[in-house]
Amino acid sequence: MTVVVTYRRTDLLMRCVDAVLAQTRPPEAVLVVDNGGIAREALGDRDGVEIVDPGRNLGPAGGYEMGFREALERAADKVWTVDDDVVPDH
Repeated sequence: MTVVVTYRRTDLLMRCVDAVLAQTRPPEAVLVVDNGGIAREALGDRDGVEIVDPGRNLGPAGGYEMGFREALERAADKVWTVDDDVVPDH
C-alpha cells in the first residue's frame, strides 16, 4: 500500500499518483492524505486511489501518521510513503 501526503499541489499530486500507479508492480491501494482539501477534485475517482481527509492540515508528520494508521487498519503488510512532489521511476 502506498501513502501519499499532499497539501494543495494538484499538478504535482497528479504526476506522483500516475507514476505510483504505473509501477511495474503497482501497489494494492494508494491512500492520499489530503491536508489541503482539494485532492478529490484533482484526482477524481481513480481506481485504487482513496482520499483520506483529516479535516485540517496535520502537516507532513501528522499526515503520515494518519496514513500509516489507515494502512495498518486495512491490514497492509508493507507501506510505501511518497511525498506529493516525487515522481518515482518504474
